[in-house]
Amino acid sequence: MWALKAGSYVLAAAPLGHDEAQYALAARDLLEGVPARWAHVSPGMNAVAVPGVLAGGSEEALRGFAMLVALVFPAGAALLAWRRFGLGVAAWTVALLATAKPLIRHSADLLSDLPAAALLLLATSFTLSEVTRDDGPRWRFVALGPLAAAAFYLRYASCVPIALLGVIGLAVGWRQMARRPGPVLVALGLLGVLLVPHALDSIKRTGSTLGLLLFNQRVPQSTTSGLETYFTSDPLAFYGGLLAAVALVGALAPLWDRSSRVLALWALGLGQVIVLGLVALGQFRYIFFGVTLLAILGVHGLTRAWARRAPAARRGLTVAAGALLLGAAVSSAISISKLPARRRASYADAMVAAMALRRDAAGRTCYVQTRHATQIEWYSGCSSSYFPADAQSRGAVIYYVLDPHDTPEVPMTLPGASRQVLANERLGIEVRALLPPEAP
Repeated sequence: MWALKAGSYVLAAAPLGHDEAQYALAARDLLEGVPARWAHVSPGMNAVAVPGVLAGGSEEALRGFAMLVALVFPAGAALLAWRRFGLGVAAWTVALLATAKPLIRHSADLLSDLPAAALLLLATSFTLSEVTRDDGPRWRFVALGPLAAAAFYLRYASCVPIALLGVIGLAVGWRQMARRPGPVLVALGLLGVLLVPHALDSIKRTGSTLGLLLFNQRVPQSTTSGLETYFTSDPLAFYGGLLAAVALVGALAPLWDRSSRVLALWALGLGQVIVLGLVALGQFRYIFFGVTLLAILGVHGLTRAWARRAPAARRGLTVAAGALLLGAAVSSAISISKLPARRRASYADAMVAAMALRRDAAGRTCYVQTRHATQIEWYSGCSSSYFPADAQSRGAVIYYVLDPHDTPEVPMTLPGASRQVLANERLGIEVRALLPPEAP
């Protein structure tokens, strides 16, 4: 179900969003040997975006590989639920995730959220399974270092759940780790070594080992706190009705089960939501990992309650749960089918402007200043970086895309004479090319 919905979205070839285009541009810059332009773009996403760029850079190519990587997410959730609570909880959890509209709509986006959350789910399953062994962690625990480092390089905000996982793993398994500390120390040492390139890059760019993390924490910004968004948004629209209800059951887990296997996931899931809610703006995709852990706990709690019922009642509850999931599956499939058209309408101004620039530039070197910088650069071929002072003397064309509705950073008064390339009153945009200055 997950793959079919994601695949249908890939084949629809909707325009790339701002962040998707930024990742595609960063991957192209890497292949062309251009220095990294954006400090907040995680380098690990190059591994996800480069294959699509090499395959031609179409929406299908870029999102197709991202979709395959994102398939690790439901698999990781299944593995964690299976190891902690059994096959039944794993099966119902995957069915729940695959029918959650706000989650599945990101199943093929060229974004870091699902791949990073997938690696965090695998790391959590791996860590809690090893540190709770009676004879202590095995040497395979060393693999946790690369797994955690990969999650971090995919998304810098993964440092929060990684730190929480370390604290919680120590809390539930310190006796077992004390019996066999070698694998744990080697894993931590390997993680530290793998993070050295990030630390050196951060010092080079910001002068501090934590500079890039602090910079990313401020991008993007909002006047509304993340916690306020997470706890006051309409749960049906923000999380999806069934997912929100089941995750709420998981958030109340200490009221019905205080075992260490439950409390560890509860503290990790709720901890990520709270910490990120305090330091960043609220977007559901930022807390995929935490909400998934709470959903696993919710499914576990509901199946425990189901198991206490009489056989006839269990059959009725199973049919009811299946009917709810089937309804959610149909609803999310309809929503996914409409998403490409909505995205085309939302990005119509950027796409029209980009095509106008591509036609007018006709292969010449060009620069553009615009609100939709990454999207227009990707589709037009004109660089959205600041143009050099001698750009026009070298034959480059300089464009401005003017949007009167939301362009505080684009000057409405152009620095010189210009010619009109496009004026679209319906979309409210105008494209102008700066004329070369007159010779003295």
